[in-house]
Amino acid sequence: MNETIKLYIDLQRLPDETSADAFAWMAGADALVIEPCRCTVEQFESMPVETAVLLNGDPVLDAPWQETAGQWICDRGLEATARLQDLHPALQWIPRLSVSRAQVSYRFSGPAFGEGFSFYMPDTAAIQGWREEGSDRSLGELLSRATELGFADLWLHSPEAASSKSGLALELLDKTQGGPWAIWLSGGVADARHLRNLARLDGATTVVVDEAVAQQCSLAALREALIPETPRPEAVPVTFAPRGTALEH
Repeated sequence: MNETIKLYIDLQRLPDETSADAFAWMAGADALVIEPCRCTVEQFESMPVETAVLLNGDPVLDAPWQETAGQWICDRGLEATARLQDLHPALQWIPRLSVSRAQVSYRFSGPAFGEGFSFYMPDTAAIQGWREEGSDRSLGELLSRATELGFADLWLHSPEAASSKSGLALELLDKTQGGPWAIWLSGGVADARHLRNLARLDGATTVVVDEAVAQQCSLAALREALIPETPRPEAVPVTFAPRGTALEH
């Protein structure tokens, strides 16, 4: 069973009032995912969260964040993230990969012989397949390439799950199980119940939740949902002989 999964909050906008009370709801998050165009280092330092994760930051333009942000995220693909890693090796770079289920295609079975029927057949390879958004590269190919490039952490985001808000795409963990990566998941969390489902599985180290969901559900409820359940001992029925029953010799 997993150790407790880290809870990161995707901070998409700052409240109008940047006071301690306005930031109080953030307490309990392991980190905030921040775009540098939306928040300054000074503003972050007034928030009750110790760790910042910078999304699409530029180490040159956003130099003040280099001493503050523990991890830098790039959502422009593996190769773009690898180039940034080569240019700025002192920073920890993590690719954010948007992946979707492959669209099922159909092919014609061909001409029928005798009295048989021709029909359309689904491409079975695509039914359970996942691909990178905007490319033909499969998830398996992405994972192999990520290993070649030396990435130890991968952020997998499901736009479909984010749109449906019906829970995380947990089947992605089946695809990454046994691999050398620390997997981050995002997309689809709408309430604490979705995190309980994640906590029952192995394979994810971090979940990233939208700011609006975190405020609606509260950080306390989300963190509690991520605590792995302790296995309960199995009850063993015990039968007692009725009182007054003579023992046979």
